[in-house]
Amino acid sequence: MKRSRIVIGGCSMDDAPRQHARNIATLASQTHQWPVFIRAHLDIMNDYFMRATDASYAQPMRKTYLRELELLDIPAQRLLLGSVFKVSNAPAAHYYGNISRIGRAFTESAHAADFEKAVKGYMKDQQLDPFNKCLFFLLYASYCYQQPEAAETKTKISELMKELKAYPEYIQAGIHGLKE
Repeated sequence: MKRSRIVIGGCSMDDAPRQHARNIATLASQTHQWPVFIRAHLDIMNDYFMRATDASYAQPMRKTYLRELELLDIPAQRLLLGSVFKVSNAPAAHYYGNISRIGRAFTESAHAADFEKAVKGYMKDQQLDPFNKCLFFLLYASYCYQQPEAAETKTKISELMKELKAYPEYIQAGIHGLKE
């Protein structure tokens, strides 16, 4: 019943939609309905509601809740990276993640180094189509720009610049466009 109710907030700072999704996730975990729990949790992480529930000035107060998935031993990295891929034959229930929010979530991850390695690998993968490579580039750029310290952003972009030749030309062009 809770999932059939649509909650829309009254303003961009209204957290009623997020609280409703949290209540669904809590109930699902208590009743061991793990697919429902994960879907509600991902909705909170990706801010997938009828409209964005926070304005940009509210975002610093809101956490991504990636650590909760990691603490539950849910393979969060695989789950979130899988939600980035775009495929033509995905089932109707396939979950597509928000690149900006996923990038931000991995800045809080205990496995950020593994995330970086995986994303850089996707950008270089000869078997992956150009569209998905570009999505992973945008994901990595989002991750870099959302680092808690400006010095970390500069370091990560500098490291990417050093590896420039390893990437396809269209990714190289994007890397050249990054600002430190």
